[in-house]
Parts: sequence; structure tokens; C-alpha cells
Amino acid sequence: MGACSNPLSRNHLASPVAVTGMKTMGLKMAMVLISTVGGGLGNTQDVLMLICAAIIVYYMITTVPYYYDQVNAAWSGLWVGILYTTSMLVALSYSRHKYADDGP
Repeated sequence: MGACSNPLSRNHLASPVAVTGMKTMGLKMAMVLISTVGGGLGNTQDVLMLICAAIIVYYMITTVPYYYDQVNAAWSGLWVGILYTTSMLVALSYSRHKYADDGP
């Protein structure tokens, strides 16, 4: 028969994307918490968000969770965009002249 009697095989955690998806979801939740609650952390908030984005990109590139290469490339590319944005945020937060009127 083609039907599997194991109830776990129809669960979301039975998919090959489950482990990377759970790690990614946990890191996304950490990024949201850091960005909303960690307002008083200053530059540490930006660095923590950069670390979360870098770990997600690492997971997406090394584990290759999806069957189709185009899907892996799309998800990895989107997360590289978020990593780029957070790295620019860290560079801006540690730069000496944050505003155009600060002068040299």
C-alpha cells in the first residue's frame, strides 16, 4: 500500500526541512525579541542581530534543506539580503560620523 500508517510521517516535523526550519524560526524569534525589547542595549543590539542573521545564512547554505536548488538559492539570497542590511546597521552604529552634519 502507498499509505503510511505512521502518524509522524504526516507531521510538519517529519519533513527534511524541519530541523533547519526550527533553527531558523528560533533565530528569527530571537531577532524580533532583540530588536523590540533590546532597545537599551545600544550597539550590542545591532551585533546580536548580525550574529543571528549570519547563523541563519550559514544554516541555509550548509544544510541545503529544500529539494529544488532554485528554492535554496531564493531563501539563501533573501537571508543574505537581511545579513547585508544588518551588517550595514552595525557599520553605521560604529561609524564616527552617523549624521551628515557631524563634519570631519
